[in-house]
Amino acid sequence: PDLSGMNLTFWTASTSSSAIENLLAGFEEATGATIETVNFPDPFEQNFLTRWATGDRPDFFNFHPNYSWMVRLNPSETLVDLSGELPTPDTNIRPNSSCS
Repeated sequence: PDLSGMNLTFWTASTSSSAIENLLAGFEEATGATIETVNFPDPFEQNFLTRWATGDRPDFFNFHPNYSWMVRLNPSETLVDLSGELPTPDTNIRPNSSCS
């Protein structure tokens, strides 16, 4: 999809891997969107949930919660199910050159 000019926010741990950075770069290259990454310091989950509780929300995030943390996200009210939005195989985002 053409997302040129769209600014998206991504929340993640400050210890995110280069694989995630490469994935985001590939998404930006493929769509034209710009992604602002917000890195949360440790304790990641506590800092993430504290900010979440203020009503501030990212467009997407990387989060490995346990059950009690997931409940605090209140997913039925605050998250959007994107399972029907997955691209078909012929439109998958291709890795950029830094992923090779």
